[in-house]
Amino acid sequence: MRCGQRRRHTRHHHSCRSRIPIWTPDRRPGNGTSRRRPHDDRVRRAARCRARRIQASGVTARSGADGRRLYGQGCPLACALDVLGERWTLLVIRELLLGPKRFTELGTALPAAGPNRLTTRLRRLQEAGVAEKTPAGAYALTAYGEGLREPVIGLGLWGLGLMPDIHTVEARPDMVALVMSGAISPTLLSDLEVDVEVTTPEVFTMSVRDGRMVVRSGPSGSPATSRLRCISTEFIDLSLGAMTLSDKLRSGDVQIDGDVDRVSRLFDHFAVTAHEHLSHA
Repeated sequence: MRCGQRRRHTRHHHSCRSRIPIWTPDRRPGNGTSRRRPHDDRVRRAARCRARRIQASGVTARSGADGRRLYGQGCPLACALDVLGERWTLLVIRELLLGPKRFTELGTALPAAGPNRLTTRLRRLQEAGVAEKTPAGAYALTAYGEGLREPVIGLGLWGLGLMPDIHTVEARPDMVALVMSGAISPTLLSDLEVDVEVTTPEVFTMSVRDGRMVVRSGPSGSPATSRLRCISTEFIDLSLGAMTLSDKLRSGDVQIDGDVDRVSRLFDHFAVTAHEHLSHA
């Protein structure tokens, strides 16, 4: 009798333990081994329904030779996004708009991209005929790739409306100048011809000719270049019209070697342009 009681107690003990969930490291919820929830089933059913509708319509996404998912649509915008739509690709083009860059320079400008992803993006741009490798070992935009200058800078202008305060972000002076080159009216620059080498301490050159401004990384090769030295925030203040060049020169925050009048006129045009675009942002 005592033995039977012991057996019944053992059975009851095991039946109680079976109701207690025991989480082991490989069976905790979230590790892919937990029981499927009704919500997961609904999501799967909805995905299957979408797949059936797409299949019935006859429009399906395609995969590229390298495994990328393509839009598979006979649309110029979709074709452009097949090349430019991946993360970091447009930022690589942004850097190349400033002139040829070596791989290490691109890696310094885009550290979060990582060398493997950067290599992949550059290879795909080369395959699409957008970029090429120069004999000096640098990457540069082709003539076809230069066609992206206006739309990419235009996209940057549109992005100004998404920046609550340009002073509170880590803005790069060369990028501010690049956006200005696409925003400024050729009419304002029609009577101005100047080369300005800017050190912030990054070095880039702004060249104005025939109503058009071009921004390039690196020092200027022109002997008649005016040289401007200041910190990044001072350059942004000048570009946005927060302060005039004469005020900055008097305070000693900015130093110029060269034609002060022409440089001052250029920043005055910057201020007018910034006011026009930021007031609509």
